[in-house]
Amino acid sequence: MKLERVELLEALKKVKPAIAVRELLEELTLVWFGEGKLTAYNDADIGIQVDFVSEFRGGIKGNLLISLLEASRAKQVQVELGEDDEVLFKLGGTKFKTNLFPIEKALWDFPEESSKQQMQLTPEILDAFSAVLTSRGVDLSSPEQVGVSFRKEGDQLCLYTTDRKTITQVSLSLPSSYKVKASSLILSFGFIEQVLKLCREKGQITIFDDYAVAFAPGVKIYTKVLHAEAPLDYESLVHKTQQKSGAYFEIPSKLRLALERALILLQKDEETALMTISQGKMVVQVASNFGKLDDRMSIECEDEFKLGFSPSLLKRALPFTNLMAISDTTIVLKGPNDFLYLLAGASK
Repeated sequence: MKLERVELLEALKKVKPAIAVRELLEELTLVWFGEGKLTAYNDADIGIQVDFVSEFRGGIKGNLLISLLEASRAKQVQVELGEDDEVLFKLGGTKFKTNLFPIEKALWDFPEESSKQQMQLTPEILDAFSAVLTSRGVDLSSPEQVGVSFRKEGDQLCLYTTDRKTITQVSLSLPSSYKVKASSLILSFGFIEQVLKLCREKGQITIFDDYAVAFAPGVKIYTKVLHAEAPLDYESLVHKTQQKSGAYFEIPSKLRLALERALILLQKDEETALMTISQGKMVVQVASNFGKLDDRMSIECEDEFKLGFSPSLLKRALPFTNLMAISDTTIVLKGPNDFLYLLAGASK
């Protein structure tokens, strides 16, 4: 059987994010061929399935196969099934023999989507998914730091993310096709990222109590639905923070480059700068072993504040925002489509 190397490699790269890296269970490091599909899934957050026609069925070490195909310039791959559960790949003058795991060892069947609960992935929803990823946590013990929280608040569908230092909120009009009963649920970052990458054309999503499936022509993406035991009261946190903040003003166009200069001096993303607002001026000051930096810019603001902050975390949200407000403890950025970004101040 002959396969086009580039077509096989493209299909493998689409499912690669779902290939497990750690070999706690060998089956999770495999890609599975069969029934006109190519499938990979891990025990962390996602499974991905794409259309791919081959004449053999079984599992092969996914990342190993991808690396070998990338290291070849052959136009075609000759695939031959051998005895004792082996498969031979021929790429030009290269021969590669490896184990072919029987399809019966696959641990999981890809779930079907439901036509009754399909929600269209409109440009508005996809833009909201992209913007809400501004905050990304790393604490794996906290579901709210490893995914996007979906909350039904009146006639709004609110999306939240947090890393404890920041909170991002994006609000949408509640789609009529959003039939989820739970008032709050979490979908993993990995799932949302792959939806943005693979489901932009005619994409849809189905969300159940315990899992979600996104799909577009030729591709399906699966994730478990997560729930926090004690969900953060995002709505209250956002409301209280906005009440304590001053009036919104236009973000000065010079701020982005000022933050880039601050990061050059600081070297480390976790280090802080000082922001002072007084008499219609914003001043960003940095002091490090490399020297001192003082950036001044005009703003239309009569408030007076002084606050330590993380330049890297502030810079992250600038592409989505055009307004800023500040208090003694927090910087709030606001943008179109009900985008809000809360950045906690730091000691300086």
